[in-house]
This record gives sequence, structure tokens and C-alpha cells, in this order.
Amino acid sequence: MHLGDTRLLIEAGREHGLLRNQMAYVLATAYHEIARTMKPINEMGMHRR
Repeated sequence: MHLGDTRLLIEAGREHGLLRNQMAYVLATAYHEIARTMKPINEMGMHRR
């Protein structure tokens, strides 16, 4: 993830009225859900076909 990406995410959070702690929660959840890569991944769940 590049600094420019971080700035875009922060700006998007501001545009949606998120507080700093809310944005931190959003980013932490996304980081966990995408296998700690901050890049798109293929789903690995049990319902995968």
C-alpha cells in the first residue's frame, strides 16, 4: 500500500463522516479480511465452489 492510497482512504472516510477511530476499525477489519495483504484476494471460505 502506498502513501497515496492511504491519503485516498483517509479522504474517503472524511467524506463519509467517519471519525478517526471508526476509520481505524474499517481499515483493521479490511486488513484482516484480505489476508493481511491490502490487495484483492480470492475467497477461501467453506462455500467456495
